[in-house]
Amino acid sequence: TWVAQAVEPAARRSCPPGSTAARAPCCFFSVPAMGGTICGGVQAPRTDTPMQGKPHHFVVVVGDVTDSSPCYKIYDEAQCPWLNITQEGNIGNGKGSIFVSQAFTDNGQEGTEKLITATVSALDFKEMKADSPSDKTWLTSGEGKTIKKLWSLSRKVSLLDMGGFAFAELTVEFTGRAETQKPTKDSKQKLRRGAWVNSGVFKLNMAGQTCNVVNCLLHATPASGDDGLDEAYKVHQAEGDLAFQVAYKETAGLCEIHIIASATVLPMAALVLGFVMAHWLHPGRIETLAMAKVFG
Repeated sequence: TWVAQAVEPAARRSCPPGSTAARAPCCFFSVPAMGGTICGGVQAPRTDTPMQGKPHHFVVVVGDVTDSSPCYKIYDEAQCPWLNITQEGNIGNGKGSIFVSQAFTDNGQEGTEKLITATVSALDFKEMKADSPSDKTWLTSGEGKTIKKLWSLSRKVSLLDMGGFAFAELTVEFTGRAETQKPTKDSKQKLRRGAWVNSGVFKLNMAGQTCNVVNCLLHATPASGDDGLDEAYKVHQAEGDLAFQVAYKETAGLCEIHIIASATVLPMAALVLGFVMAHWLHPGRIETLAMAKVFG
């Protein structure tokens, strides 16, 4: 059962000083924790193909936010193995492709037919100019200085039909800042570095219609000691109907991506888009990439 539960992000997670990310109640959800039992494979696998016309609940289990495995298993809400996500290329740092296939066919063999294909563009990273004196990059010389840089990182995801034509496109742009604090000669403090996402803009066009993506991007920094890696998204169709919703949950040392597709949307499209949004576009991963881009 998927239970909607609005949660005030500021009560659950911290945001770096100066962040402009909104703190309004958003789209967190209470989802059933499947935990380590989902990996036991005790349930009989499903061999049906998800079809439009009824709602679907997909669960993708990943190691953590930095996991870059080439294949992920997809289960239903009853923990039955269902589908596989296979990836080609280096999606973590560059471009690549994503395919979905059946976990098993009716005769018990592993499925190989591609049910849907998605292409993921390379990362487009830029250092931004400051709009105000307080945002300008601070001097890099001298002792005890804080070096601050503003950045943006964007990429595009395209879903392809059987003819290779894109029927859905998602573009995302994150903006944030990176800082490094240089200790003085007399200080025993070590060099400190960090990068933070301040905002994320999601633009989704599906079947010729512009969808509205509501996201929660506030999560805890490692220094806060909080467990705030959970993220959530809602995607509404042009007429306002809910197309699908996504929740990224940390449970028992594993991370689960729950994707609920409504009966009005193509379930495979919701699955791939939800997986990419929650995993490959997770703010924690984006901040790590920004760190590498800014500081090398």
